[in-house]
Amino acid sequence: MTRNDGTDYTYVLGVVCDVVSGCGHSGAHEGYLTNMIYNPKTEVAYVIFTNIWDCSTCGESLDSIMGELKVMTDTASDILEKIGY
Repeated sequence: MTRNDGTDYTYVLGVVCDVVSGCGHSGAHEGYLTNMIYNPKTEVAYVIFTNIWDCSTCGESLDSIMGELKVMTDTASDILEKIGY
């Protein structure tokens, strides 16, 4: 997304955008973790919802949540690549 002055936003109203993945939102609460991405270039969206994660560092850092989100994103990327996106 681009501002009026030509610079790019990467986070707007809870939605994160990047050139590779597209735009989306992730969320976590005790008991679940979600990730949603829409790629406007391919017009493909995915949503992943899980109720399993390693919460070994919860309360101390975001390491476990960020690690699980990376696994989710990498898995979705692998699947999209295998089906031609």
